[in-house]
Amino acid sequence: MTTSIIDARTASTGRVRPGKAQRPRVEVANPWRGRQSPCTAAEEHVLVCELEDLSRGLPVDEFERRDVTVLITALRGGLTADELFDQAPGAKPNRLLAAHRELDGRRLLAEHAWRAITVDATPETFATFGTCAAELLPAVISHLSGYRHDPVRLSHAIADAAEQVNRTNRRVLV
Repeated sequence: MTTSIIDARTASTGRVRPGKAQRPRVEVANPWRGRQSPCTAAEEHVLVCELEDLSRGLPVDEFERRDVTVLITALRGGLTADELFDQAPGAKPNRLLAAHRELDGRRLLAEHAWRAITVDATPETFATFGTCAAELLPAVISHLSGYRHDPVRLSHAIADAAEQVNRTNRRVLV
């Protein structure tokens, strides 16, 4: 089965032939219903508390990639627990909670690694903590890697990056 859009495309370019109608394309950031803006830290805390309540008595140690996908999609869409389970009725709260604990633990480790780098902006500290910090700030760490053999330039680059990260954090938390 083909649509008029597919029929109108040429095989070689994928472009629509002149004179054929083309449907407008809409960027879809999140396919679920909801406000379509990320949870605040407070809203995430409420969601996690609700997952904890729903998980009482259940094991909270296993999750799969799909659980991470559901959790991240819900957080990106600003969903409440009720909205999440209405739209993903097969999701299990204990597995979502396990996924959240793993992700948040990794975030905390990466955050501490980044702080260690900013406090002691030396090649040794960067070599020790860079890989872990890259889980949270991959582009920043990748950029800084270019300076790892020049202690003075690395120190200045880390200070600049730290200021940019701090500015971003302030904007997001407002």
